[in-house]
Amino acid sequence: MHVPHWIRLPVGAAVVALAVTGCSGSAQSRLKRGNAYLDKGDVAAAVLEYRNAVEKDPMFAPARLKLAEAYLRQGNGAGALAESVRAADLLPKDADAQLKAGSLLFLAGRADDARGRADKALAIRAVPRAASRDSG
Repeated sequence: MHVPHWIRLPVGAAVVALAVTGCSGSAQSRLKRGNAYLDKGDVAAAVLEYRNAVEKDPMFAPARLKLAEAYLRQGNGAGALAESVRAADLLPKDADAQLKAGSLLFLAGRADDARGRADKALAIRAVPRAASRDSG
């Protein structure tokens, strides 16, 4: 059976696209692979996996946090700062994320921004204590 070339090309492209996206995995699976590489000390491979996870899901804060950590291990302070701040922005109620971003902001000489993150973290951590005092 002869298939015209105007059909073969789009069908072939669709098959290749499906194969590529099907093999790449979800953002969560990329995060897990990145964690495995980081545990083995292969920071470069971990960075690649975390970057792929973030590319698949830009709102996936856990991958951004791990990417920041991996960038720090590589000595990429600018990358670590950017990813840490993005993660903290995605996790506004996570005191630890705010503190990590604040620490890197402070080290980058951005004291006012760091203070803002510290204030957020303190406010987040103060809420449960105040609520428990009110109920007791």
